[in-house]
Amino acid sequence: MVVEKDWYNFTSPDLYSDNFSKKYPKGVPLVIDFAIRDGFCPAAGQAPPANYACVSSNSSCVNVTNGDGYICNCSKGYDGNPYIPNGCHDIDECALRDSHPELRVLYPCSRNGICMNRPGGYDCPCKRGMSGDGKAGTCSEKFPLQAKIVVVKRLIYGQTCLYGLQRKNCVLGCTRQHIPEDPLDEAAAQVPVVVDRTAA
Repeated sequence: MVVEKDWYNFTSPDLYSDNFSKKYPKGVPLVIDFAIRDGFCPAAGQAPPANYACVSSNSSCVNVTNGDGYICNCSKGYDGNPYIPNGCHDIDECALRDSHPELRVLYPCSRNGICMNRPGGYDCPCKRGMSGDGKAGTCSEKFPLQAKIVVVKRLIYGQTCLYGLQRKNCVLGCTRQHIPEDPLDEAAAQVPVVVDRTAA
């Protein structure tokens, strides 16, 4: 038996009586050296034998190094029991990040990314209007400052073009001729064509 040194103090009655179970009625932590000893992992492309132990989907086989045999593991991104049918379940990395902040180092996704779980893993695309890699923390805005200025000017132009608009009137349309040199200079803008629908 292997135990942590500070956890257990050996006494000779532990060897030949039920003293051990009385001392530790809730049991003891232990490490099991376990392997399926009557076979090996099937080769790539080879069908597994009838008594193959890795029966869960999303599981894999690993040959042991301390003798004959193999063990089964759930595939990357899955957790559970690979020795029973459907025993390996997808790990929801995004939910784990939310419930256990200390796991954000293990499953990174920057504040400019959106964590999205998928079978066997997760993605972290950048938020809308950004590009880069959310996992690596390299999300940056797609539009440079000059593009933002153009967008703002177009918004201001749209407000200038709607100058004089009343509740019962509608603008037929603003054409390029209505765009002033400086969208903030209303005096330079021509008033758009307005139709009074109340006259009909």
